[in-house]
Amino acid sequence: MPVKVEHVTHTYMQDSPFESTAIRDISLEIEDGEFVGLIGHTGSGKSTLIQHLNGLLKPTSGTIIVNGLAIVRKSKDLKQLRQQVGLVFQYPEHQLFEETVYQDIAFGPKNLGLSQQEIDFRVHEAIELVGLSFEDVRDRSPFEISGGQRAE
Repeated sequence: MPVKVEHVTHTYMQDSPFESTAIRDISLEIEDGEFVGLIGHTGSGKSTLIQHLNGLLKPTSGTIIVNGLAIVRKSKDLKQLRQQVGLVFQYPEHQLFEETVYQDIAFGPKNLGLSQQEIDFRVHEAIELVGLSFEDVRDRSPFEISGGQRAE
């Protein structure tokens, strides 16, 4: 899935006394099959840039094209994009959790409007894909599994 970022700038709280530009004039291309690491100091704009790739943030200026879909300031329907680009935050334990591991993983597929059978399949597949036992973790609270299991 190719990604093209063209002259992207993101300013938080634009036109207010608290205006702050987090990223300025960023351009990059990621081709199919490439793996890219994004490194930098705290506050350098890494998270701000990443949140643009599935439309959680929209650029103040510039364009982002992910698999042919343009993310611009006035983009409204980003459902198709979010079906293709997921985002796991640095500290997922700070996100809101469902009551069970199963429900937590099923959150995304349910929001895609998938059938219960497809949701069951995807949750089972995801748990097994990261090397955990579906039977062992599906009914446990996300807070009851170890940090290593959460990171897997």
